[in-house]
Amino acid sequence: MANLISQKCYYAIKALFDLARYESDSPIKIGQIAERQAIPIRFLEAILRQLRQAGFVESRRGSDGGYLLAMRPMNIRLLDIIAFF
Repeated sequence: MANLISQKCYYAIKALFDLARYESDSPIKIGQIAERQAIPIRFLEAILRQLRQAGFVESRRGSDGGYLLAMRPMNIRLLDIIAFF
């Protein structure tokens, strides 16, 4: 069976799912997402950068930095993610 979505899109969906599942007021570090979702960290960095530019996530800098969803999880549609990638 042929892949219906790219590996990049699949990883983006997994990363957004992780952010939604572990949603908190504190940003989640990229290393935590990469480890929990088995995504290569370098690839994840590029994906999260694109997701930030598209408005899906926000990033925070500093020692307490990381990533947060930019909107409520229920407002993120799978089709929007697939269409973006």
